[in-house]
Amino acid sequence: MLKTHFVFFILLLNSTSAKAVDYFAENEAKISFSTDENHLVEIQFETYIENILGFRSKPSNDEENFKWKTLQFKWFKENSNFITLPKSCIIEESEIEYTNDKRSTLMASVLFQCRGVLKIGDIKYRFFEQFPDLNSLEVSIIDETVTSKRIFKKLN
Repeated sequence: MLKTHFVFFILLLNSTSAKAVDYFAENEAKISFSTDENHLVEIQFETYIENILGFRSKPSNDEENFKWKTLQFKWFKENSNFITLPKSCIIEESEIEYTNDKRSTLMASVLFQCRGVLKIGDIKYRFFEQFPDLNSLEVSIIDETVTSKRIFKKLN
């Protein structure tokens, strides 16, 4: 079931990024948490690349390339800067990429295998701290029985 959510996420993102419709509000990001009966947890983060790196489309100079490579390094090697789960959860895979269009969308995901039941309060995220220009985060929680959505605003 978790893979079904991920495929739907990619299809939704691809279909919306091809249109001239804004998928995100200004300085907004979306994050979804998906779980399944085998205690797999997938966390997906998406936003316009300009909301966190300051440029609209693919990196086009040394400074932009450096920002992109730094973000990739942090996502793959220092994932706890963004997301913290209990020690009973182990990272299985992690991805980060962006669409290559006029207003590129950044997409990042991480898949955890957890021992035992994970409660939503066990997940800590620090996207506002890591990306100071973000001021709104739409959070979706998807599991076997329920889907919920909440909007969090940054407190200034």
